[in-house]
Amino acid sequence: MRLTSRLLPPFLAVPLLVGCQGVIDGVTENPRSAKDEINYNAGGGKLFGDISLDSIMREKNTGDALGLAVNATLWQSTLDIISFLPLSSADPFTGIIITDWYSSPGYPEERYKLNVRLIGKELRSDAVKVAIFKERRDATGGWLSVDADPKSARKLEDSILNRAREIRSNSAVNK
Repeated sequence: MRLTSRLLPPFLAVPLLVGCQGVIDGVTENPRSAKDEINYNAGGGKLFGDISLDSIMREKNTGDALGLAVNATLWQSTLDIISFLPLSSADPFTGIIITDWYSSPGYPEERYKLNVRLIGKELRSDAVKVAIFKERRDATGGWLSVDADPKSARKLEDSILNRAREIRSNSAVNK
């Protein structure tokens, strides 16, 4: 135990010192140009090599985004259709979008939450799965889960697919 406690601090310090290698009084051995410095400070650092967020999100000729596990057009159409809902989480790499609870101004006693799962890189009818969660306020002011109409989930899936088709046809016309 005593040997471990003496050796552990130097091993923990090595990554820190390696990260500072070449920096002496604010001068680096390999200074970046002004353009490189701007790109680096804007998030274009080399954490993932030469891959930047732009190159990940940019669409290729096939319509799929580089590095995404889902169809980019389907992803965009989903965000378009559910744009009125507050997002809790959206991960384009897993294809999962989770909204926060939303109450319509006309129906403050009900609220909804969506989980949308996009599957695969192809634009297919079975590539979208929507789960709708519904709650209704009880007499004490708490929220009780109630069953949402399964037809509503299917209508939402159809709306997402229709919007994806619109986006795809518009991008084909604009090329």
